[in-house]
Amino acid sequence: MCPRASGWERALTVSDDTIGSLRSSYEALCRTGEWPDDGLLASNFELRQDRFVEATTLPRGSDAPGELLRRLSAAFQDISFEVERLVEAPHGEVVVIVRTRALGRGSGIAVDKRQAHVWRFADGKATRMTVYGQAPEALEAVGLAE
Repeated sequence: MCPRASGWERALTVSDDTIGSLRSSYEALCRTGEWPDDGLLASNFELRQDRFVEATTLPRGSDAPGELLRRLSAAFQDISFEVERLVEAPHGEVVVIVRTRALGRGSGIAVDKRQAHVWRFADGKATRMTVYGQAPEALEAVGLAE
């Protein structure tokens, strides 16, 4: 079961429909472990990792989250996601703080990681998501301090 995010902070720069679509997409991710094909992502959607990961290896387009999840599934099993908090930044970005848990396929080592996704939108479609390894870095990147 996927719990709803306990925190939601609004700056009122992103439409309610867009926020609702993003929330629904994460609910589907939590429930199924897959990113839904629900029309939220623009055809030119860009997926970026924080500065410690080589950007050239990342997928592009509306299937980018699905491809990233397939790559994760190759290395990990029993992957689960829990949205802890959503924050709308003053300039229209949305920060989603996510806790990811998994077991290494080869090692069996448990992973329990809190990270953040910074979303950018245009005309009601997601155009970019940047994954940050630490939530404070993501909040700082959009002009918010935790």
